[in-house]
Amino acid sequence: MEKNILLLANGKGTRFKSDYPKTPKPLIPYKNKPLIRWSFESILDSELAEANKITIVSNNNLTLEYAKNSLMAKTLQINPTNSPAETLLECKCNWQDWEYFYTVDCDVSFRFNSKNVTEKYFMPTTQSSNPAYSYVNAENNNITEISEKNTISKNAVIGVYPFNARLLKKYFDGNLFNSTKCSREIYLSDIINYQIKAGLRIALVRCQDFKPLGVPTDLLTQ
Repeated sequence: MEKNILLLANGKGTRFKSDYPKTPKPLIPYKNKPLIRWSFESILDSELAEANKITIVSNNNLTLEYAKNSLMAKTLQINPTNSPAETLLECKCNWQDWEYFYTVDCDVSFRFNSKNVTEKYFMPTTQSSNPAYSYVNAENNNITEISEKNTISKNAVIGVYPFNARLLKKYFDGNLFNSTKCSREIYLSDIINYQIKAGLRIALVRCQDFKPLGVPTDLLTQ
């Protein structure tokens, strides 16, 4: 199943600044590889997409140069943003012409067999109870709800999110987005819930392996 992927590498990496003051978060090393390479190779290993369908999104020149020269990936330079949802909106020039696509966080390593997935929209999860993750409820293997940083089940989201471009445009153009952004940060989980309520069926898929790389302590564990 061929898919377009936006690999989101636009975060500020604030929690790593004391240890890596001059290194953008996607280029921080873990086991001698930059974090973004772990995510990039996870996409390829899981056959979530081919390399030429992956666009790395960032405001940082060093990250974009690495993406072009070392990963041979397509890139999109955008303005700095405060959340993944804002990053997604900045990428509208890309996804507005797509039927559907996925976003992947730049600080995760994972493995699952997407060749066995027949559904167009799905979300990989791992078993956990760590309150730092977002979680989903599912019924008949279809996701019914996603909750940000709230352990509503044992199904933790790994940082791979599906989007229908038509619904996404409708969300960003609508009153719900405008009213929410006035009161708090917009989360990707807000958009996923909006899509589910609009009737989008998102299947739950189990990961065989998952390694978070989002905070300094993650890099200390094997």
